[in-house]
Amino acid sequence: MHAGRFIITGLPGTQLPAELAALWRRYRVGGVILFRHNVAGPEQLRKLVADLLEVLGPEALISVDQEGGAVLRLPFLPGPPPGMSLGPGGSRRPRGGPRLPGQVGKLRRRTTGRRPPVLC
Repeated sequence: MHAGRFIITGLPGTQLPAELAALWRRYRVGGVILFRHNVAGPEQLRKLVADLLEVLGPEALISVDQEGGAVLRLPFLPGPPPGMSLGPGGSRRPRGGPRLPGQVGKLRRRTTGRRPPVLC
């Protein structure tokens, strides 16, 4: 495995510049984390992700700094449920129980579909 696969980097804007694409392709960068300044809307994001996957390969990790609460990088997608809606600390079974996988599945279908989102 190439060492570049362990690198996850950021992107300066809403598009992938050709010179950056060439550099990432050369060093086989493993993934990208997207921030608010990388997202203009759903169609732009779809194109950006397609461009990133073309350059980095289908196994690339493309993530979003989507923390929930006051930090929502993708306001056009439903955010994760607040922690307390799943149950108080120390609960053995979250209140959202059976519904939560369905909610995650709906969100997954709106992404590239390669990896499910992780709710932390």
